[in-house]
This record gives sequence, C-alpha cells and structure tokens, in this order.
Amino acid sequence: MPNWCSTRYRLTGEGAVKLNNLIEENKRSEKENWDWLGHIVRQLGGDEGKLYCRGWISDYELKDDELTIYCETAWGELNEWREFVNKKLDTHIYYVAEEPGNEVYVTNEPDFEYWYQVDYADGVDGNCGTIVELKTAREVLELVSKVCGVEVSYADEKQYMKIAETLADKFNEDNEDSDNYIYIHEYEFEDD
Repeated sequence: MPNWCSTRYRLTGEGAVKLNNLIEENKRSEKENWDWLGHIVRQLGGDEGKLYCRGWISDYELKDDELTIYCETAWGELNEWREFVNKKLDTHIYYVAEEPGNEVYVTNEPDFEYWYQVDYADGVDGNCGTIVELKTAREVLELVSKVCGVEVSYADEKQYMKIAETLADKFNEDNEDSDNYIYIHEYEFEDD
C-alpha cells in the first residue's frame, strides 16, 4: 500500500484549457473512476500501462487560462505523467508535492512562496494539530520558539533553522508521552 502524496499541478495558457477539457470530458462520462490520471494519458495517445500514472484528481479549477489540479498520487509527484503531458500539450506544468510519511516536500515553482511548513500540537487551547506555511527560516524559529515557550535572540540568520530544529527536537523529546509535537518541513526545489 503506498503512502499518498498531495500534489498540486498548475499550468497556464492553451495547454491548461486543453487539459481542463480532457478532465471535463472524463467527468461527464460518468465513469466510476473518471478522475484517474491514466485516462489523460490514454486520451493523449499514450499507454497508461507503460507510464507511471498512479493517482487521481481530487479537485481542479480553471480560472483565467490557469488550471490548478489537486491530486492524490502514490509515493510522490508523478514526474513521468507530468513530463508526458508537458510534451503532448507543449506546455510546462508546475507542481508542489507533500508526502509527510516519506518526508517529501518538493516543488519546481521558482517563485514558490511558502518554503517551510510547521506541523504542531502543543496542548494549548485544545490544539489538536496545526499546520502553518511560512516564508522564511526566521518565521519558523519565531513560531517554534513560541510553541516551546522559549525566548530566542534572532541575531544570526544562518542559525535560524538549526536553532528551530534543536528546539523542536527537545520539545518532542520532552513530550514523547503526550500528543504534543513539532515537525518542521522544508521544501526542496527541483529544477526540471
């Protein structure tokens, strides 16, 4: 059984409209599994049995010639599927993929805004778990130090993540017998 990855694909222009039309065609077909990514491969002339396309569309939206597709994919981002669609539609698909079980946080968006994600539960005010997306390492350190109840000097920018990770490790160690935790995830940029 795979770990499921939440993957967001985004493309613009003529390719976005064409892909949206294929998805709409599948949805109108009323097939039980209209949302399977393999249907798109077949519609574009590929062999879904030879191309890794294990995933399905959970939601999608076309707005001003920009298509955003939210998918659940097996293990990680489906680069074979994406590269096939890129080639067939003469487009470029950007993606953001999160698979916490294997610590996969990746994107190929050069202007990606939130490079960090902090997942925490601190038992305060009934907090059962919160995921916060952050832009900078300083914001990560500020949040982690707040959750840990520790005041930290923000003098050396190069040390922000190291300090935040040390605080999170100590917090997790001190709370191993409770439901409290802090996990820090940093997105990696994949240049394709």
